[in-house]
Amino acid sequence: LRIIGNFDYKLPGIDLEVINWSLTKEIEDLQAIDIGIYPIFTDEWGLGKGGLKAMQYMAIGIPVVATDYGTSSDILNHKKDSLLVKNEKEWAEALIFLIENPEKRKVYGESGRQNVVKNYSVEAVKSKYLAIFSHSDSSIKPLKVDCSRYFPRFQYSIILSTVATLKRTIRSISDICKTIFNKQF
Repeated sequence: LRIIGNFDYKLPGIDLEVINWSLTKEIEDLQAIDIGIYPIFTDEWGLGKGGLKAMQYMAIGIPVVATDYGTSSDILNHKKDSLLVKNEKEWAEALIFLIENPEKRKVYGESGRQNVVKNYSVEAVKSKYLAIFSHSDSSIKPLKVDCSRYFPRFQYSIILSTVATLKRTIRSISDICKTIFNKQF
């Protein structure tokens, strides 16, 4: 079992290869993985997880097994690019299935890569970001967001920003976008 992280892991009875996480070697280390796992605690902390690790696996073409909780089902497509699981028995079944079926690992990995490119790549979200930055101040309205799925204690959240704060934020992000998208705002 290969683990990439910032801690020294020990699991009695399990042969571990622990790799210290490094920004310069992260992609190279991830490319050596056969199956990416994305376990999430099913609590409020887990609801705040955005799925970045699962998207990293998919971007590299690694099939994913993830806890079916929070944003996982929004990002991952069960039995297409990943396996979503709810309990220890399903975790074991999913991992055994992918270990024993290298062709399915390949299919899920390729499908996951397509998912990330189509929905989460710079090219996929570029127009959405550019549309936000091209609006005039008068067109900015408060946004009502239904967060009840991710934060059950709240019926909804209201995201409000003063025009001054929004202008500063847009100016800062605009500078970054100029570099990324080579476009003036």
